[in-house]
Amino acid sequence: MAIIYVDLVFLLNFIVDYLLLNMTGRMIKKEVSTLMLLSGAVIGGFYSILNLLAFDSFFFSGIFKLLFSGALILFTFGIMQFKGFIRALLMFYFVNFAFCGGIYALLSLLNGISQALTFGVFALYSVIAYIFLFIFDRLRQGTIVKNKVKIVISANNKENEINCILDTGNSLYTPFSQKPVVVVEEDKIHGLLNGTFPGESNLKPIAIPYNSIGCRGGIIYGFTPEYAYILSNGKRQKLTNFVVGVYKGELSIDGSYNGLISPSLIA
Repeated sequence: MAIIYVDLVFLLNFIVDYLLLNMTGRMIKKEVSTLMLLSGAVIGGFYSILNLLAFDSFFFSGIFKLLFSGALILFTFGIMQFKGFIRALLMFYFVNFAFCGGIYALLSLLNGISQALTFGVFALYSVIAYIFLFIFDRLRQGTIVKNKVKIVISANNKENEINCILDTGNSLYTPFSQKPVVVVEEDKIHGLLNGTFPGESNLKPIAIPYNSIGCRGGIIYGFTPEYAYILSNGKRQKLTNFVVGVYKGELSIDGSYNGLISPSLIA
């Protein structure tokens, strides 16, 4: 009969949960105190013990695990808007899957799947998996920063600054005039639209057909801005002869950018 040491189960899950929450915070760019990360990890550790004591109960079900994950995110990172909460929850699961995949890969490479793991070895593998995720996040952020461009868009005598990235895959053009389209999240330019767009807004909508993975024959609506320019090192580079496409979703899961601009516009 296998002997399970509850204190080791708690300690191991505490370490893993702390690493997962820490990496989730990094990826969604959410500042959180070490105390809240530790508190969240403590709650995760106690939940792992609850799973041992109530293996066949509702507490072990997928529904409860999802509810618990959501509650843990809110407890650790604080109350946030619904979109921000969903983004944080999805990132938390992404980090979990990547973390587990990293540990599995280390097991296959170093020990073999069938070999029993000690507490120390599993904890070490967890830290190594975290380091790989940390390096991945730094490389990802470095790529985004390198390709990031800040543009200012004006409409209805108002201006908004938008963080964009240079997207070499952005080949979206208006159907007749063949003007390039800068895709921007609606939430970031809502103040420029003066109402629902298209519909209540006084801006003339331009229908732009597009195709993407999982969506063929889609339509995005755009408008011609009064003016626009790129901000770079305190200097302005005027942008002309383009259309702003209004995207009603989110372009980045961590909110690091809110627009896509073709390199041809700033060449």
